[in-house]
Amino acid sequence: MFETCWKIHTKGGHQGCKPMLEESKKFYANPVQSSSFNERMQIDLIDFRTMPDCEFNWILNCHDHFTKC
Repeated sequence: MFETCWKIHTKGGHQGCKPMLEESKKFYANPVQSSSFNERMQIDLIDFRTMPDCEFNWILNCHDHFTKC
């Protein structure tokens, strides 16, 4: 990631933030769009079986993209 940003920065002739942001938009996908609650979710399941907390071995982390900040 750093190398990509450095190439964009040096290619732009050190002209500041705006040219770099415009050029970097070519490298990123479109953001996730959702129009209602629970339409699109990002779910992470974290494995803690090597460090259990009593009976708990997993952490489930869910983010709703509609309400995500």
